Amino acid sequence: MNRRRIAVNGVIVLALAGVGAGTYASLAATRPVPLTAGQVVAVTRGTVVATVTASGNAEARSTVAQSMGSGASGTVEKIYVHTGQRVTKGQRLLVVDDGDARDAVDNAESDLRSAQAQLQTATRGRTLAEQQQDQASVASAETSVKNARTSLDGAEDTADLDAKQQDQLVHRAKEALDDAEDATYATDDAKDSAVTQAETSYLQAKQGRDATKLKDRQSVASAKGQVSSAQRTLASQQATVAVNDQPADPDTVASAQTAVDKDEVALERAKATLAATTLRASLAGTVGTISAVQGQSSSGSSGSSGSTSTSSTSGSTGSTGSTGSSSAGSSSSSGAGLVEIVDAAHLQVTADVAEADIVKVKDGQPATVVFAASNKTVQGKVSAIDTTSTVTNNVVEYGVTITLDASAASLRVGQTATVTVTTGTRQDALSVPTSALTKAGDRYTVLRRANGADSTVEVQTGLVGTTDTEITSGLAEGDQVVIALTTAATTTGGGGPRRGGG
Repeated sequence: MNRRRIAVNGVIVLALAGVGAGTYASLAATRPVPLTAGQVVAVTRGTVVATVTASGNAEARSTVAQSMGSGASGTVEKIYVHTGQRVTKGQRLLVVDDGDARDAVDNAESDLRSAQAQLQTATRGRTLAEQQQDQASVASAETSVKNARTSLDGAEDTADLDAKQQDQLVHRAKEALDDAEDATYATDDAKDSAVTQAETSYLQAKQGRDATKLKDRQSVASAKGQVSSAQRTLASQQATVAVNDQPADPDTVASAQTAVDKDEVALERAKATLAATTLRASLAGTVGTISAVQGQSSSGSSGSSGSTSTSSTSGSTGSTGSTGSSSAGSSSSSGAGLVEIVDAAHLQVTADVAEADIVKVKDGQPATVVFAASNKTVQGKVSAIDTTSTVTNNVVEYGVTITLDASAASLRVGQTATVTVTTGTRQDALSVPTSALTKAGDRYTVLRRANGADSTVEVQTGLVGTTDTEITSGLAEGDQVVIALTTAATTTGGGGPRRGGG
């Protein structure tokens, strides 16, 4: 009896348990599914931009250290510029004592005048070679006259022959026309056709005669002009020979000419040395350092400058001597110079880029450069990338040079800048905020919200931008994705807490 009661009670308990489980399942199916806490954003279509940011300083593309030209050293008499002054190309920078240089010019001019007088005396007579040259010139001119006359005779003969032949052709065509008009034909149409054809032939014959005669007249006129030109040339050569037909000693002439050539070179050098006593700017720019000191020797003053691209110039015109090499993130010395000119109108920025980002930077990429101190933003392009790295505080970096556009002319050398290089752009691309992506190995997923529920979706990515990432597959425009909280957050529907990020 007890066993039966126990069995019945067990059945009742199982039945009650089944009813309770079914009731709980029914209630759970109607409850909202817990959602991930976080910001919900839409998948949008637009432009994805990837950038690399670094800091650097503005510097001149080139710096020139100017010094005196060869042989122009002396005491510095006056300095016309000061540090920081803007100068134009060719502007006077300083002068040195030019007394010796002026004396050298005067002496060179006197020597040249003497040599020219000696040459004039030596060339009063003509050498045998010059006489032979004169004779050859006259003979050549006579041959030209003879050839021109022969050409004229040929042109006239051709014109006479053509005139006879063309007149005969016209005459025959006229006779054919007369015959056609007098002939008897079976029909009027046949007669009209024959007469028309004969008239056409007659007209063509006259036109051909006129064209041929015109051409022959032009040929004769041209030949006559050649005869006249050749005769004038002959007369000129004969007159020249008559003037030059005086003997001269060739050795004396050659010696005198050598002396003139030598003195002309010496005068040019003396003038160049005199001009070089005034140092002029070889380019427009800003005066950097001035090592010259008034009252001291110009050869005793020296200076150096650091710049991305440097050169040293000398002389009054500032012609370039040697040019240093350009390298982003490094500097080189321009050598000795009296006045340093910085090409501040053409600036660039050298910035240090971390090794993790340098592989993204390519030559020619656009860059935006912000100078916070002057509240100025200019555009530029990557123009150089260092091939060797530098290590600062255990951080490996590479120097990158950004060449700025013309709007940077108002900036100053040395200003601090923030550089943003655009390393990639995708137009009309689907994208989501990069923070919405979760990476596991080489797979990327997002938490997509649809119909009141969240689900993990695998996606394919393209360009990783500064804030957004391109989505190439897995999502559609307008889809909703969740940027999950990185810490525990409560969910809706009364469920328990859930870790952000799905």
